[in-house]
Amino acid sequence: MFLTPRAMRLSAELEKLLEEIQRVLGGQEFDPKLYDQTITFSSSDYVAQYIFPELVSQLSPLAPLLKFSYRLWEPKLLQKLGDEDVQLASTMLPSAPESLCSRKIGEDVPVVVVREGHPLCSKAEITFNDLKSYQHIRISAGGDKDSFLDSAMKERGLERRILVSTPFF
Repeated sequence: MFLTPRAMRLSAELEKLLEEIQRVLGGQEFDPKLYDQTITFSSSDYVAQYIFPELVSQLSPLAPLLKFSYRLWEPKLLQKLGDEDVQLASTMLPSAPESLCSRKIGEDVPVVVVREGHPLCSKAEITFNDLKSYQHIRISAGGDKDSFLDSAMKERGLERRILVSTPFF
C-alpha cells in the first residue's frame, strides 16, 4: 500500500493533532492525595446511616483533600445521573440502566412491622389482601424504599391505604 498525496498531508496534520491531544490528556497520573474536589453520595437515609460514614472513613486517608456531600436519593436521579452532581448512588431498584456501572452491596428482606396486639400478629402468613385491609405508613424519603410493595400490589389490582407518610424510618 502507498499513501496518496492527500493521505500524506492528513498524516502530518493528524500527527500534530495527536501530539496536542497527548499533551492535554497525558500529563500527570491521577494522585488521590492531591484530589481537591467534592463527591456527592445519594441514598436513602437508612443506607446513608451505615454506608456514608464508612465511605468517608475509607476514602479520607487515601484522599485527604477530598470533601463529601450527601443528597437524599430520588428515583428520578437514576435517569439523569450524568446531568446531576451525584457521583455515587445507592438504590433498591433491581437493576441500573445499561449506561451506568452498578454493584450489589447488600440485600434487604421486606418485613411487616405492626403494633403489639395487631390482628396480623396472629397470622402465620400475611397475604396481599391482608395488607390491603389495613392502613399503612409510607416511608417517603429515599424514593424507592417501599416501591416493590406498591408494584406487587398493583400487579394484583390492589392498592395500599396510606394513613401516614414520613420521610424517615
